[in-house]
Amino acid sequence: MNILFIYDVVDALSESICVSVTNQKEVKFILEGIENEFPMICCEYTPDSDIEVLPDESKFLNDESHEGTWIIGSDYDEDDKTYFVINFKSEKHTLEIDTFEISKNLRGKGYGAKALDLIESIAEDYYDKIVVSPFDTDAMNFWEHRGYVEDKYGNWVKDFNCEY
Repeated sequence: MNILFIYDVVDALSESICVSVTNQKEVKFILEGIENEFPMICCEYTPDSDIEVLPDESKFLNDESHEGTWIIGSDYDEDDKTYFVINFKSEKHTLEIDTFEISKNLRGKGYGAKALDLIESIAEDYYDKIVVSPFDTDAMNFWEHRGYVEDKYGNWVKDFNCEY
């Protein structure tokens, strides 16, 4: 992971919210007790799915393939309300947003779009493209609305060097 990219993202996001950079194990601990606010990460549940797993079984919180650089955004007051959880990975010229979930209670209020605007503007300086793998129809609609297109592998991509 490009540490300069992470530093710039944290710096930009920290202007309005508290931002923590952490790991998968710590995310599991932080989300304990608020699993229902992050059902995709904690329970693998989405409006499109018929299953729900326990947080101890969630691939996002337990599987090594989802290790990476995790960022948690929360407020500065005593409640320390968590707004979003993001997991980044990267390869040479590609940033992968492996996980991106806004608190269930805060969706549709612009938190995700604002965070993603900052992330994308910074990513353009470090990467050629961003790749995401939507988990459900709502996520696909979100990424499509953000200008991502589906590639032949089922990933959604925003290529900074390509006009669509």
